[in-house]
Amino acid sequence: MWLIRRTRQVTSYQRVSRASGERDERHGARVASVRPGIVEWVVDRPAKDRDAALALAREQLALKPSEMGTAAQEATALMQSTTWSLWWD
Repeated sequence: MWLIRRTRQVTSYQRVSRASGERDERHGARVASVRPGIVEWVVDRPAKDRDAALALAREQLALKPSEMGTAAQEATALMQSTTWSLWWD
């Protein structure tokens, strides 16, 4: 059981690391904080276009389904904030 859980965690970190690089390139999102199961970014250029925000929200939901709502709700939140976070179990 421990090995399965550890493998999933490593995969999650790899996926989040890849997403971090893409967010930095597109939105100037720099990692501000990393804790077990949580990554926070400070964002220079939040998505201003609704389609770009929806694409970003879908990417985020693919990493970890949101308990906050739909992709549309997530996109609105991403457009309005200069701090983004992602958490997983």
